[in-house]
Amino acid sequence: MKKVMIIMIMLGFFTSLQAKYNPYSFRSLVHSMKHLSYTQRQTIKLIKESARSKQEAIEMLAQVWEESSFGVYKVLRDKRNWRKSSYGWFHATLRTTKYNLHRQGIHVSYKRIRYLLLHNIKFNIRQYRRNINYWKKIRHHNLKQALACYNGGYKGYKRRVPKLYSRRVMLKMKVIKYLIKRHLV
Repeated sequence: MKKVMIIMIMLGFFTSLQAKYNPYSFRSLVHSMKHLSYTQRQTIKLIKESARSKQEAIEMLAQVWEESSFGVYKVLRDKRNWRKSSYGWFHATLRTTKYNLHRQGIHVSYKRIRYLLLHNIKFNIRQYRRNINYWKKIRHHNLKQALACYNGGYKGYKRRVPKLYSRRVMLKMKVIKYLIKRHLV
């Protein structure tokens, strides 16, 4: 009886330790926003200035936070196919960006696109707006499904990983709204 009791107490203790730290809890996300570098704060400022509305600013900030940690990690390489590598603040793929520019009648090399994605935030914001508006239109302005499709393609709203991605972005949107209300961002 004593052994069973001790085991139950130990199990309760260890599960409570595991449940204490969640990197995607509201509190830990708010705490992480208080310790940003100068370049991250400059990125936030540029995005807020270039947004057309407060809601768009919140969406873009959450997306940049999730994708590149406010511009810290701007390169994600695919070893098998370099055209699927993603660059920039919003991690746009070279292939998608080239396709979007080609549809507008702009013919640019992959090298030039990569340079623009890495060094020009205004170009990144334009590409992000085109992509997210396309997915919002396809998914009937359901932001959660649009974000999942932005991450995982046409069937992204049904798959597990893109759904988790959209949940994380939505949670980060709540954190940013909270911080904007408190004038901390």
